[in-house]
Amino acid sequence: MKYWIRGPLVYDAFADLRNNIHEDWALWGSRFESNGRGNAINSLYRLGADGKAAGGKPEATVYAYGGADPQTIYVSGAVYEGNAVPNQSLANHAPAEFPAPAVSSPCQK
Repeated sequence: MKYWIRGPLVYDAFADLRNNIHEDWALWGSRFESNGRGNAINSLYRLGADGKAAGGKPEATVYAYGGADPQTIYVSGAVYEGNAVPNQSLANHAPAEFPAPAVSSPCQK
C-alpha cells in the first residue's frame, strides 16, 4: 500500500499476483512488460486525491506495457476505487487463469 516508486513489475517472467492492495501509487499499481505474463486476481486498486496529486495516474492500475502480450495475462476480480480505473491495455486479456503453483503458509493446517 501507498508506495512511491512502483508496485509489482513482471518483467520477462511468469507471476501469479493475488489478493494485493495497491493504494496511491506514483508510477503504477501492477505492470507486465517485456514478455511478462501471468495472473492478476482479486486485487484492490485505490487512488485517492493525495495519490493523484502526487502524480498517480488513474489508469496505471494493472496493465500490459512494452512488449507484454495481453493474451498472456489474466485479470479477474479487480476492484477499482477512488480515482482508479481499469487500464484498456488489458481489455482483451487472456480468457482463463493460467496454472500456478499453490502457495503454502506455516499457518495453514
